[in-house]
Amino acid sequence: MNLETSGPATPGSLEPTMSAVVAPQGIAGDLRVQPRELKLVCERLMMVLGVPAGAWTPARDALLASVASGLPVLPRLADLVAARSHDSAGALSTAWRSPTVVTEESGEIVVEAHGVSALLVGHVLANLAAAHPDARIVVRSLLDADLVTGLTPLLARLGRELHVQPASPGSDGVTVLTTGALEGRANDLLGRLADGVDVSAQLWWNLYYPSNLALSLDTPVSRRHTGASLLVPAAGPGGGTILVDAETLQESGPAGDHLVGAR
Repeated sequence: MNLETSGPATPGSLEPTMSAVVAPQGIAGDLRVQPRELKLVCERLMMVLGVPAGAWTPARDALLASVASGLPVLPRLADLVAARSHDSAGALSTAWRSPTVVTEESGEIVVEAHGVSALLVGHVLANLAAAHPDARIVVRSLLDADLVTGLTPLLARLGRELHVQPASPGSDGVTVLTTGALEGRANDLLGRLADGVDVSAQLWWNLYYPSNLALSLDTPVSRRHTGASLLVPAAGPGGGTILVDAETLQESGPAGDHLVGAR
């Protein structure tokens, strides 16, 4: 990974001696995490937390928009991951449930979020606001509702300015979203991610390690999914070199004596 340290750091031990999905503790210092790594880990965590397959990328992009807005997204995401329980296979229980439109009348759309975090359903709310620019969208039971303002860069790309009335005490977690025409040029908040984001090293590994749960189990079948990746001498009088996968090479014996391929 392309990670840069910023400030003193204690290297610690990052070898997964205990688990490939549980981060080692006691890692000090900060890292500058580049956009590629942010996208990779955040999308994996959308998978891990149960976001439907077709929504992994938009959910990730909505989350990154909130990061660009300077909101405490990554610590909240780490808390969300840590709050999930593991089943016997080590998989995290899902944190996802689809938002439900309760009523839609008189220019107001009422949405039940079922206690799901805005980090996971933010893209749904952004799409709803964009599709109904003149509507007042009332969202009930939304976890991390204070992070909804992070959707501003996504709406700005569509020429809309997002207005959020956050949930207040005793309001049953109601958050109100409205949009208006964007006046002037949109502030390119997403451009803030171009040079990376400074993150505490411990926070980053608390996100990175659980994201490995999104990977396929290491089996002969999963390794073959990557395709042939080893160059080996071909058997037979013609000689030459062939491309094989590690499993086939192992099955053929040390000499690979039954592998014959084109040069």
